[in-house]
Amino acid sequence: MVRTLPGGAMDCEDLRSQLLVHRDRPAIIFANVGTTMKGAVDDISAIKSTLGEVGIAQHYIHCDAALHGFILPFLDSPPPWTFADGADSIAISGHKFLGCPVPCGLLLAKLDAVEHLRKSVDYIGSMDSTILGSRSGHAPLFMWYALSKASHSDFCFMVESCLAHADYAVERLEAEGLQAWRHPYSPIVVFKPQPPVELLSRWQLAPHGEMAHIITMLHVTCEQINRIADDLGHWIKTGEIKPMTSDFQDGVPASIPRLRRDERWESTPMHEFAIIAGNSKDDVVNDVIDLLQRNGLCVVQYKATSLDSGFVMYHFRLGILHAAEYGHAVSLLTKHGYHVYTENCILVTVPNAAGALATIAAVLRDEQVTVHSIQVTPGATYQGSVYGNIPTESAVCAVMTSPDDKEKAIQTLASSGMGIVNIGASQLQKLRSETPEIK
Repeated sequence: MVRTLPGGAMDCEDLRSQLLVHRDRPAIIFANVGTTMKGAVDDISAIKSTLGEVGIAQHYIHCDAALHGFILPFLDSPPPWTFADGADSIAISGHKFLGCPVPCGLLLAKLDAVEHLRKSVDYIGSMDSTILGSRSGHAPLFMWYALSKASHSDFCFMVESCLAHADYAVERLEAEGLQAWRHPYSPIVVFKPQPPVELLSRWQLAPHGEMAHIITMLHVTCEQINRIADDLGHWIKTGEIKPMTSDFQDGVPASIPRLRRDERWESTPMHEFAIIAGNSKDDVVNDVIDLLQRNGLCVVQYKATSLDSGFVMYHFRLGILHAAEYGHAVSLLTKHGYHVYTENCILVTVPNAAGALATIAAVLRDEQVTVHSIQVTPGATYQGSVYGNIPTESAVCAVMTSPDDKEKAIQTLASSGMGIVNIGASQLQKLRSETPEIK
């Protein structure tokens, strides 16, 4: 057992001391990527360096990223926790952040580690590299559905929303006289002193020692945080338990306001998005405008651009004031069958051949451009489009980079001979000035 630092992360100095005692043996390290109580992330690169400094060449680092494995990938500057930082395997739960209805998880491991488990099973005529063997197929379907219904931008928005609510919880608890804090990459809010059993049970708060915590997952609202803070504040100030109030007033549920994304994550909300579809221009434009208007959102400009593949890119600009409205618009369109490409996405045409995605990744990596994801998009993404004329010689890929690297990525891909479908920043400015606004 290795000691931890006050914040909950592994103490690498204590790890070094223990490794020196057993330096004649291989080391297996179980690291936490988000501890249960405090949400602390062990520094995987520091652990890797410590093993090298002590001289233990044979080692294995496993990372338990049950909750934070679906949070850290969507942050701009996460702590070191990936394979590139020294991990040999990573476990992530599907029933935590993703919200799958049954306990399930994902284990990622390097190929050489998987080969140690692989064995031939005669009666099924194939190799088996699992630990349990036969198991339910429902869990993978739940995880697939949860992952497929949300885009990269959706996950970024969900993570930022959780962290914004965590910040709000810290502020409210501190205002009520409690000591509260959280790690900048975690939705786990730790506070003390630990409240009485009655309040722990009322709000399902997890206690440990002198403290307890709140986890601001997607279902947690500002109203719930306010009520928890009010109950805890009443106990702090009077030493008594405040009587529990009802969630309903006159038979009607009370309104539950949600916290919008904090401006420090996105001071200027995104406005533009694109949809690739067939050539039924009026159907697409009218359907998008009607859908958004029925939900209180307004399209102020749009433009249709023909692609070499025979399809059309419809570019829309929203008249919005808050980042949350942009996320709402993307979510609505996705639920109605559209594949929406957000403002920070680069669309690239590539040959429909093996190795095309690897070529994009290699070109950007050579120029030190941070790439979050590369995906092949459907040729026609609007329900009802004609699919018969989808070309087989080329495909459209969606490339997600960090916002700071987007313009550099566009220039790099264009100079490599790849077709950029996106409207870049300078063209966007031209579009805004040339395209009349919709009245």
